[in-house]
Amino acid sequence: MSATSSEIQFRTIELPVHASCCVAFRRDSFVASFGDATRFDLQAGLAGEQYLAWLLRKIAADPESCVHCWLNERIIGQVEMTIETLPGVRRGYVNLFYLASEYRGRGLADQLQSYVDGYMRVRSIRTLRLKAARTNLTALRFYAKHGWREIGSHDQDPGVAVFERVVAGDRT
Repeated sequence: MSATSSEIQFRTIELPVHASCCVAFRRDSFVASFGDATRFDLQAGLAGEQYLAWLLRKIAADPESCVHCWLNERIIGQVEMTIETLPGVRRGYVNLFYLASEYRGRGLADQLQSYVDGYMRVRSIRTLRLKAARTNLTALRFYAKHGWREIGSHDQDPGVAVFERVVAGDRT
């Protein structure tokens, strides 16, 4: 595979066209994390309607925060991000890092991390957070490789760890 054929393009999600793809990816991320999609269905509805409404609002507020990952004109993944503004704290949050299973383990996810870092740097965000199921060993290895460090457990679910990292390229 040549360098150009393995370079991912990041494009704002076209929700009217790709809603079913978004729901399938998000549902699969729950399967990869928890073994099934029960949690997703409870949160998002069986057709993902609550999730799609949330995604629509996110895209309207900042189109670059929710993107599909394209490789050779095929959607292979998805990234969703939020900027959290809390009293005294402004940080980035990765809601979803996702690659379709057949694209995992090829080093392509490094490009997703680079996209997130670039997005956050432009917005002067220095610190990132995300949550991951402790059972999702593939994700945990990826996070460790990219400097994410566990800072504790999710308040309502000890099976979910909270991770943090400094945006790559930020020297302060």
